[in-house]
Amino acid sequence: LRASQLGGLALPEEALAAAESTDAATQEVWETAQLVLDARPTFATVTVDFPEQPRKFGGRLCLGALSGRGRHGASQLAAASQGEWSAETSVFRPRLSETDAEALVDTPELLDRCFEADWTHTKMDRVLPDPMQRAALKPVLKRYYPVTRELFRLYCSASTGDAFFISLTLWTDMRRDMGITSREKDAILDTAFFAANVELEEDDENPDHALCRYELQEVLVRSALILYPPSMSATGPASSLELLLTRHVVPAAMRMFGIDNPLEPFSNQFRIEQLYDVEVEAVFRRFWRQIVALFRRFATSVDGSAKMFLSITQWVDLLAATGFYGGGGGVQGGAATVGSGGAAPGAGAL
Repeated sequence: LRASQLGGLALPEEALAAAESTDAATQEVWETAQLVLDARPTFATVTVDFPEQPRKFGGRLCLGALSGRGRHGASQLAAASQGEWSAETSVFRPRLSETDAEALVDTPELLDRCFEADWTHTKMDRVLPDPMQRAALKPVLKRYYPVTRELFRLYCSASTGDAFFISLTLWTDMRRDMGITSREKDAILDTAFFAANVELEEDDENPDHALCRYELQEVLVRSALILYPPSMSATGPASSLELLLTRHVVPAAMRMFGIDNPLEPFSNQFRIEQLYDVEVEAVFRRFWRQIVALFRRFATSVDGSAKMFLSITQWVDLLAATGFYGGGGGVQGGAATVGSGGAAPGAGAL
């Protein structure tokens, strides 16, 4: 306390009084501890970027955590002593060639392609016949696309039916979770769901009473126009959408996902902060043969190609068979049975 006071810090009188009354033995302990701290050698200097700057790996833009800067600082440094650990040379490397992004994370370029594909399939020309209004609204919807895409995936995961669509019940839950509600306009807001579901061309893969991803974009626009009636100007609908997204959608997403930056895909945050890690990779490598055997047991080829894939149904079957999901009785037989190459396992027994 005295040292702090000499350094110019203003301390409460009661704190100073307590310091003066400290007995000599206690004071000696603190002074000895300070001497030890002062005498410690410096082994490393840490430089922190604020705000954090993106880094380049193999020509692809990733965050610094991908290169040995994950959540386990000590273990990362230990790995770095024998050559810096990098996700690009780890078991996660195949993402660089096998994913749509051709990167370790979902890149802005990938999200741009997703958004343009969704925009093409919407009926936005019917929602906003004025091309000037559509041109003003599109950049707003695109800017917040990362968060609406993540919310679509979140609510799809709660579906008791198809995992790629949002039912009317789930849309109602989503709307209420975000506060997109009004006593006077709730009935009209429900009509936005049905209007977005109207198909101009018959599509057997798109259910008539559920929202696919591009229909969610459309229903958000329709809801914005209902909740915040726009002016007749070219930017009126865009302003209504901005209000809906910033007042309702973004705050709800930040709360649900526990994130500070809703414009960065939540899946990227998981990969960077938890998945791409030297210790996580060590566990994967330890059980790699069993993991490969599980994948081969449940995956199938697509269109006769040599590549194998897990559909959502096969993934759920795998979880049920290993006891992670459903009523399976847990893993029986362990790794020896998985890797034995025998008959396909029954539910709950591997």
